[in-house]
Amino acid sequence: MATFETRPLTPDTWEDFLRVFGVNGAYDGCWCMFFRQTGAEYSEGRGESNRVAIRNLCNDGRQPGLVGHLDGEPAGWVSIGPRTEFGRILRSPLFKDDEPDNDAVWSLVCLFVHRDHRGRGMTRHLVEGAVEHARANGAARVDAYAIHPDGRAASELYHGTPEIYRASGFTEVFRPNDNRVLMRRDLG
Repeated sequence: MATFETRPLTPDTWEDFLRVFGVNGAYDGCWCMFFRQTGAEYSEGRGESNRVAIRNLCNDGRQPGLVGHLDGEPAGWVSIGPRTEFGRILRSPLFKDDEPDNDAVWSLVCLFVHRDHRGRGMTRHLVEGAVEHARANGAARVDAYAIHPDGRAASELYHGTPEIYRASGFTEVFRPNDNRVLMRRDLG
């Protein structure tokens, strides 16, 4: 039986993160900085600058997400942290909240599975590992910003689908449009 575990992205797991993301930074030079930057910052930083930016987060003692390991091999990634770290979420007209500055509210913004490990249930393991990480670090709830898979390419599903979150105990909070679903899991 396969074993799965998540480890926070730190300088010690940096090489594992690079193995998961490859030379392109997972998708189009993102390096999972999209939700941490303004549109202009992201456009200017796409590629090497974004890789340096996430590396700097690690070197500064922050944990911008978790690397998933399958049988000891780096296989996936989930970006999770206090919602206050994700400026795009705080500014989004789709996901306004009455508690924007509450560090007990965490956001799960990105899921990525290396192509060699897809189709093996990794996404659900990543979501569950992220929830446990949030709980262990004082989160009272986790919000996720699901997208409906209808007619979408796999590269567009990095938010995760409603079904993935439902399978991990999240409930639907609201639908700001036909494509998006705010999913929530209370941890209290």
